[in-house]
Amino acid sequence: MIIHTPRVEFHCDVQGDIHSSIAPLVLLHGFTGNHHVWDTHRQKLKHPTIAIDLPGHGLSSFVEKIPEYSFQDWCDDFEFILESLNLKHIHLLGYSMGGRLALSYALRYPQKITSLILESMNPGIKSIKLRELRYQSDLTLSKKISDDFPGFIKLWESHPLFKGHSKNQDEWEKLRDIRKNTNPEQLTIALRTLSVGRQSNLWQDLKKMTFPVLVMTGENDSNYSEIGLEIKNRLSKCQSISIENSGHTPHLEQPDVFLGHIENWLINHNTIV
Repeated sequence: MIIHTPRVEFHCDVQGDIHSSIAPLVLLHGFTGNHHVWDTHRQKLKHPTIAIDLPGHGLSSFVEKIPEYSFQDWCDDFEFILESLNLKHIHLLGYSMGGRLALSYALRYPQKITSLILESMNPGIKSIKLRELRYQSDLTLSKKISDDFPGFIKLWESHPLFKGHSKNQDEWEKLRDIRKNTNPEQLTIALRTLSVGRQSNLWQDLKKMTFPVLVMTGENDSNYSEIGLEIKNRLSKCQSISIENSGHTPHLEQPDVFLGHIENWLINHNTIV
């Protein structure tokens, strides 16, 4: 289904009875993905789910001539989606960019969160100078998307973060097809507006979260593993899981192990709503 906000036309894919007595699981993919990256997991999960295309990805499009888009806009848009679906409580899972957006929303609308699951996610760049440098780097990358999209895809897929994708060739090829069919103009806006370089440093806000949090990282992704442990150490209700033989994308590199942890988490945190 398509849900319209003043800034974005959002595509939402609903599976199962999202108005049953348990909170549904909402899944947010990462940069250059779309809701189909979760298909295999959702088919196996015995739990109602909603997978959303992030702004500028898949079938979710920024409206024409949008002047700007912010993390606050995202939070308000996502809240509008949940209100449109008449959802009062959700489990929220986000990977990478989707994780940053999930965290941003959870901090602004904590009353909606039954639990939060963060996969390979950074709460923000602590240094103002490094944050600005990252934003400038992402602006350069966004220009690459506009000027040479095939070249961008080749560059993006060569990133060391994704070297473990060959462990699951079928899903890797599926993700590659998703990327090739992405609208470059829309993706450019997404990167420019939702870059981690534009995101506030949310580290100090983590202590505000009183709901259960699950942090998942791949053991071969040393940077995000350290980030995951630091998140756990700042929270009172947080579990941290490191998935063996996996890098930045545990849900793709070790899908069965990843899914097992999600299933156990949902069983243990299925609050009746």
